[in-house]
Amino acid sequence: MASGNLRKMTVSQEETIRYDLVLDENIRMNTLVGKVISLNWNGVITCTVCQKNTKKSFGDGFCYACFISAPEATECTIRPELCRAHLGEGRDPEWEERNHNTPHIVYTVFRSNYKSSSDKLEEFGNGTRGYRLSRILATIWCSSI
Repeated sequence: MASGNLRKMTVSQEETIRYDLVLDENIRMNTLVGKVISLNWNGVITCTVCQKNTKKSFGDGFCYACFISAPEATECTIRPELCRAHLGEGRDPEWEERNHNTPHIVYTVFRSNYKSSSDKLEEFGNGTRGYRLSRILATIWCSSI
């Protein structure tokens, strides 16, 4: 039985899309399709940055102190247009340079309707967005390469 902080699943492109539940160990969710699984919560919320126990979780599993100060919780993770990494600014300029100021691509996708989006170039073509690009119509508008 695995345990640990529940995080969002990771996705990778293989012959089929691979989903892993990240706990103290990775659990390959593809092998569990069609099976009954059980998740139990022990009542403890632990911050994903500082590992302290907290009464509430903010953002992606942060305590309030980390939510307002950690570079992983900066507003530009949700709203990339607010990112100031290219100016050498931010909560932690070195972290932001490494994690945010990377090549991005802007594109339009058509599934049942049109959607415009932008992604890190490394995530765009490797299936981490949860879909196969070969099965959708994608138009690349611009990139920061």
